[in-house]
Amino acid sequence: MIHRRRARGRKKAVELYQSNEMRAICGSIEKEVNSGKLAIRSDRDVFADVALRGQLISLLLSYSTPWLRLGLETVFGVILTDDITRDSGKSFRPKAILKRFILDRVLSDPFLSKKYTGGRRTKVLSGRFEKEYKMELRKHSLQRILLLVTFLDRAKIENVLETVPCLFSPKSKFKSSRDVIISICRDLLFREGNIFKHLSTMGLTVSYKQEPIDEFDYSVLNLAVDLRDGVRLARMTEIMTQDTSSSLIRKMRVPAVSRLQKLHNVNAALSALAAARVQNLDDIANHHVVDGHRPKVLKLLWCTIAHFQLPSIVDLDLLQQEIVNVRHANKSRQTLLRCVVNDDPSEQEAILEGPNSHIGGLLLEWCRVVCSCFGVPVRNFTTSFADGRVLCLLVHYYHPGMLKQSEILPTTRDLPNDVDLTEGRGEYDQALRNERRNSVLANKRILDLGGVPGMFPITNSVMVPEVKSTLLCVAYLCSRLMESSKEILATIAVQNFYRRYRERVLVEKKHAAA
Repeated sequence: MIHRRRARGRKKAVELYQSNEMRAICGSIEKEVNSGKLAIRSDRDVFADVALRGQLISLLLSYSTPWLRLGLETVFGVILTDDITRDSGKSFRPKAILKRFILDRVLSDPFLSKKYTGGRRTKVLSGRFEKEYKMELRKHSLQRILLLVTFLDRAKIENVLETVPCLFSPKSKFKSSRDVIISICRDLLFREGNIFKHLSTMGLTVSYKQEPIDEFDYSVLNLAVDLRDGVRLARMTEIMTQDTSSSLIRKMRVPAVSRLQKLHNVNAALSALAAARVQNLDDIANHHVVDGHRPKVLKLLWCTIAHFQLPSIVDLDLLQQEIVNVRHANKSRQTLLRCVVNDDPSEQEAILEGPNSHIGGLLLEWCRVVCSCFGVPVRNFTTSFADGRVLCLLVHYYHPGMLKQSEILPTTRDLPNDVDLTEGRGEYDQALRNERRNSVLANKRILDLGGVPGMFPITNSVMVPEVKSTLLCVAYLCSRLMESSKEILATIAVQNFYRRYRERVLVEKKHAAA
């Protein structure tokens, strides 16, 4: 995945670098540098001044590593590997690799070195060759640095690396392309008053500026605290509504220090969710989120998930067809099917009220139809899933080789109704332990399937799961198992045909023997 993402970024970067605009900028920079109109002061020795080299390296390393890597690869036409091992056996990690590349290719040039040393190992030059070499090297370094800064400015504006929001490192003192060019002009160039006026005559302008919101850490570790400032909630809303322009996040007041700033941020996010027609948010106010009101926050998140995610996870037409196919494939168990499916739906309706209740109803019906093949009734998303058996049977039905029915342990459902807990307490405790083992087994097999978030807790008949987490887990599991539906149904059809064939052959043999 990382390599594919980098390949897409490199492709976009090359297309941008080869555009007519960038070609014109490259030509203008080369022309101005070669003519001496843009030049490094003669007292600034890029070749021998160790302090100056360190200063330029720190300047370029102020860019974040992914962006600087992309810029160097594009400008120099190379691909930097993740790990370079030198002849000495020493290994260099990404930041060290970039530093070494800047020293070897930006502040130095192997082609110039070969030209003036004739390929000899010595790097010490003197006389006319030394002056010409240092002048050529100053031109080379200035041209590459200006080209790199300009390209990264354009690449960030075009958002070439969509997953890397910061062009500059959060710890860097530089936060805009203009700051970098001002630093270059102040420390290196001569005969320059207003450098931007000079660059504008060349058709070269830089405009990117990194705002505090770009450096914001959107990771959520604690729902009771991390959503209070409203910024993460606004970012979640942008992702759900597929707002690529970041129009909502630009309205945020960052850093949100005061309560009024937090209320403003949360109110903007709630207004965006209401505009997206998310239901059942009328009783949720901005102060509920700012104060960390847990039930209201959980309800807000659930309504958002139910509105945006459930319809995209579950294909209703495919699910309805799957229910029909499972019933048709198990006609031999039709009597048992009627017994366990035609249950009293009052409990189900009470649990599934709210947005997208029809999706929950279909998912519950799918669980009932599949589990009825094994004689296990499913009435709701809480107590019916507490012993872990339902999830195990769902995985077993579609992937019997991954989870065998013999691995599912007996639960409290299998105990006699008249069992005396005072005398049979050990048997009851063993059944509860079996239920937890079933839950662990189901979670392991679901993890092996992949594509299903690990959100289902380890439960038993005493620790009953919550409705919404179970419903969301079943939705993801259903979407994943639907991919195997055709193969499973074809297998069942072949098995049923072969059984009928064997019965007919046995009947004919009996008649022939009689």
